[in-house]
Amino acid sequence: MVLIEEQEESEMQAPGEAFHEANEDEGLEDLEPFQGSPVEMDDLEFSSESPTSPGARFQLDEAPEADAPEVTHGEELRQALWHLAHAQRSLSCVSSDISIENLERLYAVRRALQDDLEISTSWTVDDRLQALLKLHSQALEDRRRAEEKCETLQPEVLMLKRSINEILRRMPSKAPSLHPQGDQDAEAQSRSSRLQAVEQAMKQRAVHAEKAKERLLTEDQLLSANLNVAKHVLREAVQEGQRLEDMRDEAATEVFRACRALAQLSHLELLGKQQPKRYQKAKELESFLAKSAAAPWRLTALHQPPQTGSAGTTSATVALLDPEAYRLNRESATAQADKDLEAAMELHSVTRDELKREYQEEVHRQKEAEHTFAAELQSLKERLQQRRNGVDSAMASHLAEKERRLQEAQRQLTLELRQIETEERSNQEALRQEVIRAKKRLEQASATAKQQLDLHLARVKADCRELLRGTAIQWEKAVLQERKALKEAQARREKWQKRVDASRNAFRGHCAKTGVYARSMDASRRAILDCLVPRAKVGDLSDPNG
Repeated sequence: MVLIEEQEESEMQAPGEAFHEANEDEGLEDLEPFQGSPVEMDDLEFSSESPTSPGARFQLDEAPEADAPEVTHGEELRQALWHLAHAQRSLSCVSSDISIENLERLYAVRRALQDDLEISTSWTVDDRLQALLKLHSQALEDRRRAEEKCETLQPEVLMLKRSINEILRRMPSKAPSLHPQGDQDAEAQSRSSRLQAVEQAMKQRAVHAEKAKERLLTEDQLLSANLNVAKHVLREAVQEGQRLEDMRDEAATEVFRACRALAQLSHLELLGKQQPKRYQKAKELESFLAKSAAAPWRLTALHQPPQTGSAGTTSATVALLDPEAYRLNRESATAQADKDLEAAMELHSVTRDELKREYQEEVHRQKEAEHTFAAELQSLKERLQQRRNGVDSAMASHLAEKERRLQEAQRQLTLELRQIETEERSNQEALRQEVIRAKKRLEQASATAKQQLDLHLARVKADCRELLRGTAIQWEKAVLQERKALKEAQARREKWQKRVDASRNAFRGHCAKTGVYARSMDASRRAILDCLVPRAKVGDLSDPNG
């Protein structure tokens, strides 16, 4: 009994832990959302909107007092746990309507809620206080890391905003209103209606973008066609100019040929005028030869062509020997030469006149062609200049229209960006206020849960002490019964021991009388002896003698 009382304090925690392990799962599995009165249900003030709405706000009143007479301790604990779980769900619903910069902070708050929920279900106050201090330090560290991460991600967020603005800048949209709505009803629109409005706006923007794209493509196609026509006209003008230059080169070539023919004709005429001088030189040569003592055949050889054969040699010899024949032959040759010269001169004069006339006609025709080509080239240049002026004016108007549209889109995007920044700031401020209120409510709920858990822990300790006392009394009774049974077994053992001693003495006397005392007892004799005199068993409660 003294040993059990000394071990009472050391064994007190084990039944409590076993009781907690046995009842913890049952209490959590049978946990109901809320079992309080309707008045307590009305104390939970929420907004009229659903938790998924963009402007949803949730408010939790203080938990009911621990000393409320109409609510039991188990129901109070269930209400505190339900408040914590509902706050976590509400914050998870709010997380879908906040900006990217505050997601890390919201996740930290959610983790803090989960940790508070786990701490509220613990059974040791010191452990919960240590965990709360640890979570507080972790929250401060997470906040510092989140701020550093926000500062680190700020350039990337700005870059993403610029890219989004660049994408939205190309999409025409209506100018947003510069005056934000002041009433709270606009912020409390349901999420479904907001999504539908956003989808309709996106569809309208897509339609406007398609129309603007088609219009720009049409204008680009028209400008491309005009540019292609202008390029074609310019190419034709250049080809026409090249053709005119080729024709001018051909005309210059023809003029050069005509000039060369005229020069040849003049040269032939000059040769015709110089022909008599050659005959006069021949006559002077003949008179010089006549004065000299030359043979008559040498003079004849100057005008007589050479002949072949014996007959020709004979006639040439006769002509050389006859002076009269030589004179007649010379006169006939001179007359024939004069006739040939006159015919050649007439032919050259006719040819020269024809060449002069053809040259003049060709020069006149070339001049007329040059005038015609110059007029056509001037007209082509004027047409090309007109086309170029038209294309320049069209390009200038197109650039002006494009610049105007770009300025209008930039202005609209600037207004939209301002509105988005205003909404973002308002959402951030609302989120901060909501987080502060949630933290306050969680602190209050944690304090209330702590008090309730302390009371519950005290009650559980008292119940465990009573249970241990009852268990100790039962074990004490069992020990007394075991001691009584042990004493009875010892008495039976002494009785059997006396019978064994008597049997041993009788056996020794029998062995002494028969002379087999010195023999060793083998296994078979030991078994026979055991059958005859059974051994006494310690703790045997049955009595063979009845």
